[in-house]
Amino acid sequence: MKEAKRHGFITFWLWFCTILNGLGTLLFIWALFLTDGILPLANSQLWLRILIVVSTAAVFVGYIMLLDWRKAGFFVILVSQIVSIASLIVIAPFSPSYSNYITIPSTILGLFVLYFILQLRHDNLPYWDAMSKVVRVDYKE
Repeated sequence: MKEAKRHGFITFWLWFCTILNGLGTLLFIWALFLTDGILPLANSQLWLRILIVVSTAAVFVGYIMLLDWRKAGFFVILVSQIVSIASLIVIAPFSPSYSNYITIPSTILGLFVLYFILQLRHDNLPYWDAMSKVVRVDYKE
């Protein structure tokens, strides 16, 4: 098998998103134990808070999978973002001080940006195709 090389921007983007989603997961775990406080999420029902923690953690795992050259990571992110959108729609009536609907377009836009970033090429091979055809190694110059 041919050795794969990842475009430097893809590596940067995947690490950036992994770190942000890891911090988000920690924040939502913290919000899970709040009964009231600074986060509007704290006033919602427990099952909704658990759902958000699980979907955020799934996005984090999906980015780790993408860093490990696993195409399934994109689909994990896609499914968990769909669950996040559904939970935002359910949460909105419970938190009138916070407009949850405004995050839906940015979530959808983020999925499109991720997909197009995965289409960047290195050695005339898109990263999306490289994930299933070559040995997993990090980008080297």
